[in-house]
Parts: sequence; structure tokens; C-alpha cells
Amino acid sequence: MRTSGTDYSSEGGATAEVTTLAVETFLTRLTAESQRLPDVERRCEPRFAVTMAVPTQVLNEAHERVGESFVAITRSVSTRGAAFYFTKAVNEKWLAMQFRDREGATITAILEILRCEPRGPLYEIAGRFVGTLAE
Repeated sequence: MRTSGTDYSSEGGATAEVTTLAVETFLTRLTAESQRLPDVERRCEPRFAVTMAVPTQVLNEAHERVGESFVAITRSVSTRGAAFYFTKAVNEKWLAMQFRDREGATITAILEILRCEPRGPLYEIAGRFVGTLAE
């Protein structure tokens, strides 16, 4: 995986543990100044209210990019997953989401979609991170 600025990966074959560490390190920096959501936390990792535009693209079962990219607006982010808003329902199972921190470093996380629900004129889509993609 290549990043701008900071390298969050290791060389060679990445394991799920290394990938989780890379996502955790990146999002810890990203959410350091964010506020923890005040509702009852049922997850093993805290969520942070992070509102940012995130370039997103559908992936196929082999985690290859397919179709047009779109911009998702995050609602909350943790080291394990994210929830975001979009103008249309997303019916696919896998997405690539490219996060960028204030220093310009990026990481593209693979999100497995767990739910997609209407919220007024938008859809709230949520899922868990299962890996990363090379830039």
C-alpha cells in the first residue's frame, strides 16, 4: 500500500493483523481531535463524529474497482468501520473508501457493507473495515 506522506503498511504480504493496525493507526490520527459520540456504545471500539467527504468506489468480489466513484459524507468512524451518507442506496457488498488526514497521508480501506437504510432524502450506509487497497 502506498500513502502520501506517511507509510502505514509493511512490505510483503499483509496479514489481517497488519491491515487492522494500519487502519487503526491512520484513523487514530484522523480522529484525535474529534468528539466521541455520546450515545450508548455497543461496539468494542469507540466511534467518533467525523464529517468529511470521502472518495468511494464499488468493488467486486475480488476487491477490484468497478463502476464510477462517488463522494460519501461520513457520519462516524472507528478503527473497525464507518457510517456515511449518500444520495442513493448502495446495493453492493464491498466499497473502497479513501481517507486523507490533515497532513495529506491517505489510506484506502475496504468496507464490507452491513446495512443501508433511508434517512430522509439520503441513505445511511454502514459497514466494517476488512482490509486495505494499494493506492
